[in-house]
Amino acid sequence: ARRARDVRREHAPPAPAPSAAPAPTPTPAADGAAFSCNTCGGSFGTRAEHRVHFRSDWHRYNQKLKMAGAPPVDEREFGMCDADSFFGDHGP
Repeated sequence: ARRARDVRREHAPPAPAPSAAPAPTPTPAADGAAFSCNTCGGSFGTRAEHRVHFRSDWHRYNQKLKMAGAPPVDEREFGMCDADSFFGDHGP
């Protein structure tokens, strides 16, 4: 008689083969930062900073510019523009 454990072993999916290639590492940006944004051109030293950037008004603004076919603005230029009017945030 076969044991349940033996039957489970026969029907279990094969174990994945060990990966020959190591996991890819981030490619450093020109300024040595590990993460960069292709839309804005910004670079970030940590994954957390990179993720926060994608929720920033600067990134959203550059996405809208990109959709309109316009070139992106750098962070300094963005700080000088009236982003509130661009996003329709006029407040009370």
